[in-house]
Amino acid sequence: MRLAIISPNQEQYSETFIQFHRTRIPADIYYLFGGFLPVESEDGQYRYPLDKRNSRINRIWKILLPGFLSPHEKALAAYLKKNRIDAVLAEYGMTGVAVQAVCEKLKIPLFIHFHGYDATNRLVVDPLKAKYRNMFRAASGVFVVSKHMMRMVEELGCPPAKMILNHYGPADHFFSIHPNYSSKAFLSVGRFVEKKAPELTIKAFFEVNKEFPDSVLYMVGSGERLESCMALVKSLGITQSVHFCGVQNSEGIASLMQKVGIFVQHSVTAANGDSEGTPVAILEAAAAGLPVVSTRHAGIPDVILDGETGLLCEEHDLDTMISNMRKMLANPEMANAMGEKSRSRIATAFTLERHIQCIFDSINSVVKVKSGTAS
Repeated sequence: MRLAIISPNQEQYSETFIQFHRTRIPADIYYLFGGFLPVESEDGQYRYPLDKRNSRINRIWKILLPGFLSPHEKALAAYLKKNRIDAVLAEYGMTGVAVQAVCEKLKIPLFIHFHGYDATNRLVVDPLKAKYRNMFRAASGVFVVSKHMMRMVEELGCPPAKMILNHYGPADHFFSIHPNYSSKAFLSVGRFVEKKAPELTIKAFFEVNKEFPDSVLYMVGSGERLESCMALVKSLGITQSVHFCGVQNSEGIASLMQKVGIFVQHSVTAANGDSEGTPVAILEAAAAGLPVVSTRHAGIPDVILDGETGLLCEEHDLDTMISNMRKMLANPEMANAMGEKSRSRIATAFTLERHIQCIFDSINSVVKVKSGTAS
């Protein structure tokens, strides 16, 4: 199977799931990137410079000839046709909208993979509602990563029969990690943005640190709220207990998981509606045997069973978050038991192999029917 994967970014540290699609799906992969309507291909065969002249031409074309492919779309169509692409996997709903006309023109099956903000952020979704409905009509399949996202995408107009629930899966090496449950150390991994609510994690840890002064918090990631979080830590007087680790690769995160005994993340719905899909870091922590202290947000309850593999609270419920963090520190045996049960559950139901196989099987079955080779 010749599969074109189209992504806005070539390689972004927070998009590990897309890189897994690019490297693990057992097909001939043609990777295109550089915007929702891509401008480059990884193999170097395709490049469409979006300079001022080309951008102006495409805008005018869309106004005067809205029913015809623009020069940019024609260039993409030529690449897909030349390489005899069997199907397209569009990463994010906006990418699906951008490439839909090309796929329809070439009669190539289009699959869309939603990831989070593309289904929930009102600033993104509201202007695209009509285009989303049109895209769902044309799509061969729509991947969603949580039950919460399934409901959101259905509300946007996607027929339930076209949706494929497919949770992410962690990289295999996380299963071999051995946490230090007696360390009194927490780990938080994620971008410093509103929906991750890093300030709330810091405020909760501040209260916990009063009772457990030898406790520490490692925070991995970067983002628009990093500086304000560093200032908050300084104002609270806990700079010796909170360690900002910056952006880490998968191996760096795994190394930190060896040091700690608990994973913590206070995910919330942002003011504009933006929410998580299923946080990959929580899947990785669960696979590593770390009990998770988090919120009942988006796909988190799909992965973490409250009271069994972690402790959950409602969004913005700081008091319960503090209580849950204290319980974990005070009961390392409970943390150990929850972590091991979590690892076992992830190994059974949320593996990366299962995630990748679901994508391949879903797309390949449509390609076989289209080519007439289905048994």
